[in-house]
Amino acid sequence: MAITQIDPDCRAGKHTICYGKAWDDALDELGACLCDCHQDPTEASQATEQVRVTVYTPDISCTACTNTFRKLDKEGITYQIIVVPEAHETLRDELKDRAELLGVAGGFPCVDIYDPTTEDGDVWFGFRPDKIEALKAKVQP
Repeated sequence: MAITQIDPDCRAGKHTICYGKAWDDALDELGACLCDCHQDPTEASQATEQVRVTVYTPDISCTACTNTFRKLDKEGITYQIIVVPEAHETLRDELKDRAELLGVAGGFPCVDIYDPTTEDGDVWFGFRPDKIEALKAKVQP
């Protein structure tokens, strides 16, 4: 079954954090979100100034992923989930390459942070409550 190219947050009704991107199953790459729920330009510009937290997770049960989601929720940190099915070898290979560059074992979850105001980013793999605590201080004044 093909997944419609719509951002997971749009599917979940979290329209305030839709970044206009979604996984394109046909091309096996990131593409434009095809939803019709994007914000007006004023709201969108405010949303793009926020730190973006994207969590890549497999399409099977993942204890480290569940713990990461629970900790992010507990800390009140907004995040986007991208489910990476086993068949998406391109994205899985890209995540493995990122882990190798960091000198860590790959795996899930992969948490990708981007701050558009400073253009800084961070990536980590696995359940990292210490990183989530540091992130909380950054995203919540």
